Amino acid sequence: MRFSAILLAAGESRRMGAINKLTLPVAGEPLLLRTARTLLRAGLEEVVVVLGHQRHVSEPLLRDLPLCVVSNDDYLDGQMTSVHRGMAAMQQACDAVLVCLADLPLLEVADLHRLTAAFVDCPTSVLVPTYRGERGNPIVLAY
Repeated sequence: MRFSAILLAAGESRRMGAINKLTLPVAGEPLLLRTARTLLRAGLEEVVVVLGHQRHVSEPLLRDLPLCVVSNDDYLDGQMTSVHRGMAAMQQACDAVLVCLADLPLLEVADLHRLTAAFVDCPTSVLVPTYRGERGNPIVLAY
């Protein structure tokens, strides 16, 4: 199966106050950059990043990466507007899409490989990972 990803990075990070959490350092690099690089290392067909709030701060972090960056001017209307914007921007054929939040500092390539392998055997068109009974991210959707 072929997998692509939509990286959601349009939100306001309101719980962080004035700090844009996507710029905070994790393992020596901004969180947004770390998450994007993790997705790229996973061997996906395509990675689309959806920006919105403080795009002028986030976009330069991604400048040299081989991914598609799009803007969601409607990000205040909810996360699904970014999912729709990301799907509309996809160019590569794929069978499924990982919808990934940008603020996952512990996300590793091995996690993504486990998710994609689990989706291959999944009897439904949606896979939502869980941990101790709590829903998690990224999710995987048939495309």
